[in-house]
Amino acid sequence: MKTILKVVLFFQFEKFHVNNNNNNNNFIIYLECIKMAEDNSDFVIGFICQKRLSENTAFLHMAPGIQLNENGSEMKDSLGQQYTTPEMSILDNRCDIVIVGRGIIKSENPVEAAMRYQKLAFDSYLKRL
Repeated sequence: MKTILKVVLFFQFEKFHVNNNNNNNNFIIYLECIKMAEDNSDFVIGFICQKRLSENTAFLHMAPGIQLNENGSEMKDSLGQQYTTPEMSILDNRCDIVIVGRGIIKSENPVEAAMRYQKLAFDSYLKRL
């Protein structure tokens, strides 16, 4: 029996500013990582990222840090983690899959919360088509 192994690449890059030499080096690494993934698309299935990194439709773009913004407040927590909504992630940032943690786990009704996130994500995906 043949074992098939696929890899998901995780990208945690902030916005790059051309003026900063360190950021220039990070940007070069960023571009090289995307090229490496594209050159090895038989091995890499996608990216965990905040925004679409490649136009190659063979890759999945999976976005962590998804929350609902029910009270209109700033989308970050006391530790400084920033969040996006399912709609922002799929429509604006063009990701394919949302990864939800605390929004479900800390909910009073996790099953109901998961179903709500699923519906919002799927409805957003349909709008994007």
